[in-house]
Amino acid sequence: MTRFLLSLGLALVAFLVLAGAVALLAYGAEPSREGTLRVPGLDAEARLSWSPAGEVSIAADDEAAMWTALGYAHGADHGWSVAVWRQAALGQLSRWVGTEATDLDRHARQLGFGALARQSYARLDDADRAAVDAYARGMRLAFADDAVAERDEFVELDVDAERWEPWHALAIERMVAWLATPTPARGTTQETRDFADADSLFRHALALGGLRHARAYTGPTSEGAALVYHQPYGSSALPLLVGARVALGGRERVVATVPGTLMLPASSGEWAVLLTSRARTDRDTSAAPPPVYSRLVNRDGDETLLRVWRDARGLVLRKREDAPRDTLAVEVATGEPILAAPTVEELGARLHWSGFEPGSDVGAFRALLAGDTPTFRLLVGQGLRMAGGQATPMVTTAVARRGDGWTFVSDEASSAPATRRLAALARGRVTPDALAQDTGSPWALEQSRTLVRSLGNRDSLTLDLQDAYAFLRGWDGYYTPEAIAPSIAEAWIEAHRRAFGRAPEASRADSALISYTLRLGVASLRDSLGREPGTWTWDRFSGELRQPLLAGRARFAPTPARAGGHPTSPLPGPSLLLDAPPGPAVFSMWGGSGFARTDHPALPVTRTRGRDTRVVRTWPRAGSPTLTLAPAR
Repeated sequence: MTRFLLSLGLALVAFLVLAGAVALLAYGAEPSREGTLRVPGLDAEARLSWSPAGEVSIAADDEAAMWTALGYAHGADHGWSVAVWRQAALGQLSRWVGTEATDLDRHARQLGFGALARQSYARLDDADRAAVDAYARGMRLAFADDAVAERDEFVELDVDAERWEPWHALAIERMVAWLATPTPARGTTQETRDFADADSLFRHALALGGLRHARAYTGPTSEGAALVYHQPYGSSALPLLVGARVALGGRERVVATVPGTLMLPASSGEWAVLLTSRARTDRDTSAAPPPVYSRLVNRDGDETLLRVWRDARGLVLRKREDAPRDTLAVEVATGEPILAAPTVEELGARLHWSGFEPGSDVGAFRALLAGDTPTFRLLVGQGLRMAGGQATPMVTTAVARRGDGWTFVSDEASSAPATRRLAALARGRVTPDALAQDTGSPWALEQSRTLVRSLGNRDSLTLDLQDAYAFLRGWDGYYTPEAIAPSIAEAWIEAHRRAFGRAPEASRADSALISYTLRLGVASLRDSLGREPGTWTWDRFSGELRQPLLAGRARFAPTPARAGGHPTSPLPGPSLLLDAPPGPAVFSMWGGSGFARTDHPALPVTRTRGRDTRVVRTWPRAGSPTLTLAPAR
C-alpha cells in the first residue's frame, strides 16, 4: 500500500509539473511583480504594486524613478501594445507581417513620425531628456524579462521585442497626436484623395480613430465637485489609455497614461487634456523642399526606397510614386542621389501640421504634474484644469459651455447637445458614477419622437414596421446596451441620408417618405442583426473590439464592446450619424473628493448590482505584493 501511495504521489507530482509546463507555454509567465530589481542608472527607489484588475500604483522617491517605474509598468503590462504602436509609428510593420503592411509603413514614413522623433529627442532640454531616458530605462527592463519578450503575440508572429530606444516614446507620441487630428478630407485632386485613402487605411488597420470626440466636464455631485474625462479611441482591443496611481513628492494622484509614451492626458480632480491636434491642406505652389529618402524592408527582405518632400512648412502631396527599387544614380563628386526637384505643376497640395516641426509635449505633461502651466507643441492643449473646486478651460475649444455648477468642453460641435443632459444631471447632484456613466440624449429622443409622430397611428403601418414603431414610441432616450430603439432610430436616419442625401425632417417630408426609409432601416437591421427585433440591441449594433495585426485569430479573440452613449450624450459612443464614428472603446476617468475610477473595455467585466461593468478603482488592496526598483549597488 505504501509503495502504491508513493507511486501515486510521484505520478501526481509529475502531472502537476507537466500541467504547469503546459500552462507556462500556453499562457506565458508573469513579469516580475514583487521582490527587488537592481537598476543601473537609477539614483532613487520606486515601488510598484498592482490591483486585482491589473491597475498599477507607483510610489517614487524622485521624478526619474517615477518615469522608470512607469516605463516598466507599461512594458510589463502592455508590452505587445507598445511594440505594435512603435512598429506602426516607425513604419516597420511590414518587417513583422510582410507586404500587406507596406502601405501602412509608407504612410507612417511619409508623415515622418520616426524621423521627426529622432530630431525632437536631440533638441529636448536636459530635464525633458532625463525623463525620456528614465522612461526608456524602465521599458528596457521590462522587455528584458522573458515573460514579456515571449508573450503569445510575439511567438504567434515569430518576432522579437527589440530594444527600446528613448526616442521611440516620442515617435508613438507623434503618431497619437496625428491620429488626434480630424480624418483628412479626400479633396478634389488625385493627390489629396490618395493621401486621405491611405490615412483612412492606417487608422482602420490600427483600429484607432475618433480621438477628437473626447469631452471633459465638471459637475456638482453628492460627493463634491467631480471632474469627468471621456476619451474614445476607436475599436482597438489594445487599450490606448490606462490608469495608474502615482505618489511623488508628497502628492498622490490617479492619472491616465498612454502606454509607450510620457503622455498624461488626465489626472483625477486636477486636469483633463483632450487629445486633439490640427492639420490643414492647401494648394501651396511654392518650391518643394529637398526630398527625404526612406528605405522599407519587409519580412521577406524585399526593399523599397521611398522619397518624400517634407519639411517644417508641411508635407507636399503628390501622386503616389516610389523611387526605383534598385540603387539610385549618384553624383560622383558629392555622392548625392541624382533626382530632379518637382516642377510647380507637379507639387499638388501641401499638408500643414505642427507635428512636421521637431518638438514634443513631454515638457507640457511634466509641467502639469508639477502644477505649472503647460505649453503644448503637438496637441492643441484643450481641456479643463481644476483648482479650489472651480474648473477653467485650458484653451478655447469648439464647444465650451458653463452652467449652474458645471463646465463642459469638447472639440466636436456635434457634442454640444450633451450639455442639456449635463445640466439636468447637475441639478440632481447625482453620484460621480451616475454623472460619468449617463447615456441619455435629449436631442436623440426629440428626433425620434418627432419622426414617430409623423408616421401616424401604429395600426396604419404595415406589419413589418409595427414592432419598430412600438420600440421607438416607448424609448426613454438612453443608449443602454440592452436598448433596441436607438439601433432602430440610427438605422432609420442613416437609411434616409443614403436615399435622399439628408436627415429625415418631419416638417419637410411626408409620412409616406419617412415610412419608406424606416422600412429600409429595418431591412438593414434584419440583414445585419437577424430577423427578430428583440435581438437588435445597441451593444450588438455598436460593434466589437479588434486586435491590430491579430484580428480574426481565435486565440486572441477580442472582448465584446461595452456600449457607450451617443455624441449628444455626456458619455460618447459609436454612431452611424457621425462621418467618423469614435468606435466602441472609450476610456473614462472621473472622481471628486479623492475618489477616482477608470473604465475601458480592456478591463475585466464584473457584476455590480445586476449590471455588467468594467469600472474599477485604480489602486490595489492593502497588502498587495510590492516590486521595488532600486539603484544598482
